[in-house]
Amino acid sequence: MRRRSGSLGVLLPLGTICLSLAIGILYLGCWPLAERSFETASLPEVSAEAAPVEETQAVLQADSFLPRLHRPVAVSAHRGDSMRCPENTLPAFEKAISEQADWVELDVQASADGELIVFHDNSLYRLAGIGRHPGDCSLEELNALDVGAWKGQEYQGTRIPLLREVLELCRDRVRVNVEIKETARTLSNPITLQVVQTIQDCGMSEQCMITAYMHSTLEQIRLLDPSIKTALLCETADRVVCDAPEVDAFSVWAPLVTSEMVEEANLAGKKVIAWPVDTPEELERLAGLGIDIVIAQDPAGTLELLYGPEGLYPRHPPSMPGSR
Repeated sequence: MRRRSGSLGVLLPLGTICLSLAIGILYLGCWPLAERSFETASLPEVSAEAAPVEETQAVLQADSFLPRLHRPVAVSAHRGDSMRCPENTLPAFEKAISEQADWVELDVQASADGELIVFHDNSLYRLAGIGRHPGDCSLEELNALDVGAWKGQEYQGTRIPLLREVLELCRDRVRVNVEIKETARTLSNPITLQVVQTIQDCGMSEQCMITAYMHSTLEQIRLLDPSIKTALLCETADRVVCDAPEVDAFSVWAPLVTSEMVEEANLAGKKVIAWPVDTPEELERLAGLGIDIVIAQDPAGTLELLYGPEGLYPRHPPSMPGSR
């Protein structure tokens, strides 16, 4: 009995030691996994760097008016990246997309034969050197014009794009703010229905916003396709009327934007867009007011001022799970 008891006395400590070693090995083996799990659960950093394609598409498909890729202020490229490329052209929009702009803004009007073109001015002179209204030219005539050479030799031969071409370039990549140029021509021959149909044909109703100066235009858009967001163009403060049901956002000349305006609009469930925003001082002022979107000619520079290492919203460590 003593010999058996002695054997058991030796076995028990050995068993305890083996069990302790096994637990230790298991703990050490699981620690890296625990660390990886914590990192996976952490929220992403605020950054102006390119987001993964899957993330970008998920944000675009989300039921939200202002998907911002984790940004407090959304950045819209004015006529594309119009600082580096010829404005309102395919290269300008492609450049803005590559710079991770949240939106691109463009202008649409009709050619003489009823084609929707992306062009801002009432005259072709500034960009093409011809003193004619784009609405007086057929699409064939417009296609023969060079609207890129003035910006640099590398853009020589760039032409005025169709609205459909720009939308197809932007689909599932960036949101699009389409401003209808309401001139005497478009008022006598409205293009609103045609614009909405083009957006629908491209399957982009939830990816687009239409901006116009007239309430009647926005009312028509609301009736044609309620899923397309609308913005009222405001060059005077008295046009910011928050009880207008056909308006989702106010696109306001930047110097007019005040904290009271932003607060009143947001309380009414409407957004405020400011244009043009191209100086650090104005950008800082508007960001402090809680603006929703800024429209800038230099989207890359604006993103750097907002979200770069020395920006208004610098990077910060990942948040704890559930803290946001």
